[in-house]
Amino acid sequence: MNHNINLINIFRVNRTYKDSTELNPEPRGQYELYKGLGYSIPEALSDLLDNSIDANATKAEIRFVRTDKTLEAIEIIDNGDGITSDYIETAMQIAYASNKKSSSLGKFGLGMKTASFSLADRLTVVSRAKNDIPVGRCWDLEMIQAENKWLLYELSREEIEKEWLVNDYCKVDLSDTGTIVNLDKIDKFSIATTFIGEYLDTLIRKVEFHIGLHFHRFLENKKIDISITTFDIDLGDYVSEIKVDPINPFPPKNKRGHRDYPKIHTYKMKSQSGKLQSFNIETHIWTPNSRKEEFQLDEKQMRQGFYWYRNNRIIQAGGWAEISKFESHLNIARAAIDFPSSLDQDFGLTVGKYKFKYPQNFQDNFYEKAKSPQGSTLTNWRTTAISVSRSKEGTKANKYDFYPKFSFKNSTLKKDVKTIFNFSENSVAPIGVVWSSLEDDKVIDFDFLNTQVVFNKKYKKILEDLLKGEALDIFTVLVFTNLKESIGKAKHDKNTEKKLSIINKSLQEILGAND
Repeated sequence: MNHNINLINIFRVNRTYKDSTELNPEPRGQYELYKGLGYSIPEALSDLLDNSIDANATKAEIRFVRTDKTLEAIEIIDNGDGITSDYIETAMQIAYASNKKSSSLGKFGLGMKTASFSLADRLTVVSRAKNDIPVGRCWDLEMIQAENKWLLYELSREEIEKEWLVNDYCKVDLSDTGTIVNLDKIDKFSIATTFIGEYLDTLIRKVEFHIGLHFHRFLENKKIDISITTFDIDLGDYVSEIKVDPINPFPPKNKRGHRDYPKIHTYKMKSQSGKLQSFNIETHIWTPNSRKEEFQLDEKQMRQGFYWYRNNRIIQAGGWAEISKFESHLNIARAAIDFPSSLDQDFGLTVGKYKFKYPQNFQDNFYEKAKSPQGSTLTNWRTTAISVSRSKEGTKANKYDFYPKFSFKNSTLKKDVKTIFNFSENSVAPIGVVWSSLEDDKVIDFDFLNTQVVFNKKYKKILEDLLKGEALDIFTVLVFTNLKESIGKAKHDKNTEKKLSIINKSLQEILGAND
């Protein structure tokens, strides 16, 4: 027997089949599949924000709805174009042939559902498009499990108009057009009831960072304003609101580490369709030891490398495309890759749009084939970055003597207090003190993103009454003295959280006695 012929027949592309049987996926099995897609909470919320931007929204609100003990719901609300009555069921379909433009952030017609199901067991979408009736539909995974059917529920127009699309429902104006994506039945979050406030504080910081980084081009260009809010059902009011600021991971002019950078490199490759495609890579080198938040990010070593943008939205922030490993001397090397959506299939863009599967031919030649007009390669850029980084070794790292911005009228006292913080005119990092909205159980907090102490404005009058004149400045100095070791870090740590907790409990006792 000629085995070679048999193998050729087995592996040929065009086969002849005897018959076929239609086997539809069982809803219960699909439910488990969608629940296990591996989204993080910030990634899931970013996927939902893609729809807001595609709908031309200028304002979006991510709202966490809580009680004193539980997280009840998460909502993404925008003032975009809305969903028309003849398209709502297509939009809610679990998977459909998406007709999105190549310039859209969305891709597969799956994102809203898969992102939502990764967080919650019920997805409700309420929307109003211009010159159309308002619409509302709901997927309830508990019902799908019970019935073993994909049953889509329709909300009545009366409920939509009286309970959802009302003037005081949220901070976004939905009177003309807009959409509410409501995720509830989220008891999968195992939160100790006594720590709901701390849990949400930490979660909101992560979401704020992720969105500020991944959507920084939209935020910088004022395409959309994004806020993160917390609504307390028990109080019937908002308890916090944060405006998301852009976090651009590339150095401004005064923080560039080498005079020859940034540079534009171009890479050309054949797509699976055989068409020659090209995209640009803008390479940057940071000044070593920079303390700017945009350089430090959450963990600067993991943020070296390539930042992949698809239609101006970051898909992957950092890493070397699985071509080479992280290396401490390359922390200062970052590059923006503007990736064309026409290569989505070639690079295996995932459903969640948060990572790629890199083709082997790309990995084999990317460093050498991506060239600037002068012929410089990505290998040259990496080598230069390593050289810059090593040239700074052995020199004294940037040292900052942090001190609060106090306003003592007594110049002698002001000078003496500065000595507590090893203040020197040549190396200073003044930190602001601001009054803002905080959780009720917090009198103070530390804002690592903007390097400032935040006092709860709820207690402003009582603190000013108790601490008249320069006593409030002395109080600020004492707070700084307690937090001094934590100030200057890129993020909260357990030690800082412990200190803040003790300080807040102590202050609550003092302020409670003076109500």
